Amino acid sequence: MKGSGAVDINGYRLWFSGSRIARNGVGIIIGPAYKDYVVDISRCSDRIMSVKLIIQEVTYTVISAYAPHVGLGEVEKRHFWESLDEVVRRCPTDQRLIIGGDLNGHVGTEVEGYAGIHGRFGYRIRNEEGRSILDLVIAHNLVVTNSFFRKTDAQLETFHSEGHST
Repeated sequence: MKGSGAVDINGYRLWFSGSRIARNGVGIIIGPAYKDYVVDISRCSDRIMSVKLIIQEVTYTVISAYAPHVGLGEVEKRHFWESLDEVVRRCPTDQRLIIGGDLNGHVGTEVEGYAGIHGRFGYRIRNEEGRSILDLVIAHNLVVTNSFFRKTDAQLETFHSEGHST
């Protein structure tokens, strides 16, 4: 979807933030049981947005993020990680924080230096973008939860074409 806005779809509510040319874009969809608990939406860019919900006196911040892919320049990547860091920093530590999306990195399977935040079930070998993910996680005392559960390669791959996958 182009631009920013919100739309209702079959009882669900989708908030989105994108560019006018349909390049990049993030969104968060909330189901019927929880959509009325949303108290704040922050559209930071076409790569980062957040939604805050209060459910039974517990505040949740859900961040949707789409990191620049490997082929893009270092300036754009640095700007993304600094912006994401700022959004995470604004979330009080007494709130629940969930970050989802495509961070375009491999945290790998090695946990050396990242014990307790990384569970050794990442994808292949850690790359530079994976280090950026882990640096953010360490800086904010977070955990890469999906790395604590064994998955098949098909569950780890987000792209597959002509024998190549990521």
